[in-house]
Formats: sequence, structure tokens, C-alpha cells
Amino acid sequence: MPAKAVIDAHGGTIKLSSQPGKGTTVTVTIPAQRNRQN
Repeated sequence: MPAKAVIDAHGGTIKLSSQPGKGTTVTVTIPAQRNRQN
């Protein structure tokens, strides 16, 4: 899944939830600021 690679690279998560007859919800979370180790 190409989108997952981008989300992972930014330290985020992706969640999928499906309900038959209702549809699918895709939730993408990307942190506003990522901790950097120098």
C-alpha cells in the first residue's frame, strides 16, 4: 500500500474500519511534529 509507506515515513498511522451496507472509514493520523534524534 503506497499510502502506508508515506504515512509510516512521517511517523503516522492508518486505520480502516468497514461496516457492511454502510461503507468504509479510513482514519489517517500524522503527528504535527516528530521527535528527532540528533
